[in-house]
Order: sequence, then C-alpha cells, then structure tokens
Amino acid sequence: KIIRTVLRMVHFFKLISVSLLYGTHLSSASLTRRTGRPAVESDNAVAELTSWDKSNRTFLRQIFFEAVDKTSENVALSPVGIYFITSMTTTLINGDLYKNWSKVASRIQLETLNSELVGDPLVDSKSVIAGSYADTVPSNFSMENFKVFDSMNVSAIEEFLETDVSEIEGALGAAVHVLDFKGSWETKFSTEQIVTFSDGVDYMFMKARIPSVPYYNNEKVEMITLPFDGSETSGNSVVIDFIKSKDTSDFVNLEDHPNWLLNSRVVADNTDVSIPKIDIDFSESLNLSAEKKIKYFQKATVKWDEEGITAQAVTIGMTRSISRTPSFVVDRP
Repeated sequence: KIIRTVLRMVHFFKLISVSLLYGTHLSSASLTRRTGRPAVESDNAVAELTSWDKSNRTFLRQIFFEAVDKTSENVALSPVGIYFITSMTTTLINGDLYKNWSKVASRIQLETLNSELVGDPLVDSKSVIAGSYADTVPSNFSMENFKVFDSMNVSAIEEFLETDVSEIEGALGAAVHVLDFKGSWETKFSTEQIVTFSDGVDYMFMKARIPSVPYYNNEKVEMITLPFDGSETSGNSVVIDFIKSKDTSDFVNLEDHPNWLLNSRVVADNTDVSIPKIDIDFSESLNLSAEKKIKYFQKATVKWDEEGITAQAVTIGMTRSISRTPSFVVDRP
C-alpha cells in the first residue's frame, strides 16, 4: 500500500499543502476501465476510482477548494483527519452528517483505519470522546490510543493527546482526533538560496540530487514523487507528491491525480530537485453537518527542512449549549 501526501505548488505565488498526512490511500489500481465503475480518463492509463479517491473528491469539492478560494494564505488540511472524525461521529456519538459526508463515513471501518495509523512508525494517532458524548459510546468499544472521558477535563484530555486542544473549553461534549507525522527524506537536502515570491514572502530553498524520481508531465502540470526514509518497514511506502501548475490561472484539477500516478515514470537515473523550506499553520471550520449545535473544525501545522517533515492535524467535533439563560426584569411599577 502506498500512502501519499500531496503538495500543490501554485505557480510560485503561494504554496498549498493539499492532502496533508495520509491524504490518499492507494491499493493496486486497474489500468483499464470496468463497465459501470467510475473512472478518471486522461493520458494513457485510466485510474479506477477507489473508495479513498471518492472520499478525496468530496474533500476537494466541499472543503479544500472553498478554503483556497477565501484565503491568500497557505492552506494545510488533513483529509484523513476529517474522515476519522466523520467515522467517530456516526460510529460512536450517533451524530447526523450531510449525505456526502455520511457516505464518506460509511466507507471507513473506524477500528481498521485506527490500527493502520497507530501501526505505522512514522505516525502517532490518538483520539478521545469526552463529556456528554461519552454516554453514547458502546460500553464494549475499545481501540488502541483511544480514551473516553466522562467529563470535559481539558487538562487531562490534553495530557492524553499530548497536544493543545484548548478550543474545547466550555464544550458540553467533544470528539477529538490528533494525527502526528514525522518523516526523514530518503535523500537529504542542502540549503541553496533565498527566493522572494511575488507575495513578498522570502523562502529558503533546498536542493538535492535524488535517484530514481518518479516524474509526470503534461501540458498542464508537472509532478514528482519523493519517498521518506524507513517507511517501508511498516509495510507501507510513504511518499509526497509535488505538483506544479503550468497554467497561468494556477488551477490544478486534483481530481486527475490518480491518473497522473498511474502514468508517472522514472525518466533519469538522478534528478536535481529544489523545494522551499516551509512552516505552515492553518485552521478551517468544517461544514459536515446541518446540526447547528455541533461545530467541526481542523487545525494543522506542517514544517519541513533539509532533514524531513514534521506535521500535525487536530480535528474536532464539539457541542456547546445553545440555550439562553432565562432573564426576568421588573421594569413596571
């Protein structure tokens, strides 16, 4: 199994980290279209859409594109963090989701996804259910790195998750998933030079000569794939795809991404790769449910340098009281 993180480099005006932290799970994909099955058609090979591809399309259309459109800042989001919280919502707290997100949740077996994340040496995954949500968790439910808190004891929850979740202060109930990633480049980079982007921000670029780099190129995009050191010890190959637009509009149709992967090839023994050092903090409200009393959001950080990448995504669903305290004022004699 290949586990991918995707970075879209938009014409060097800004960087957009698209599928941070286990964004796309790819099993062996068919190169031909099967009757009645949706597929992405372009280039030479045809990528049959997996359940992960379908979920990623929902993520792109309903969350990512909207986030990009309303900000000029770098965007970092974790699809799998969102998928995990939707599965917790339907499996553990009996919450209602919009139809498309309910479909996403139905494709996920929560315990299986959790075991895949917990079992990978490059990843640390933890989750909690707390407060009023605790009453809905089946008494016989258990999974690794998961804990139920009967009260909203934020300090105890933060101690278990080993991260700040102060946003849940004052909530009646909360579901929280934390995903940490730390990976070292298989080939280390060296610092090259400072480049000023058109937005006025200075980026320090790094350069490395990397052997056997998978490369994809068409009239709209270029893409290379870089591996992380030691990821295959878990049975998974963890990689990152760097995608650069050739279009002056900077638009990249990421729904074609599965097809680019199938048509990616190693075209040279060595490739000189230059990428910027980055440090991104981003948060975004998630419109997953029509239930107004439940708020979903995600905050993500990603940083990479010459040695590798560290990143974290915290995804939260929580309920606050929407009732008003009764008020009685004697304003008549």
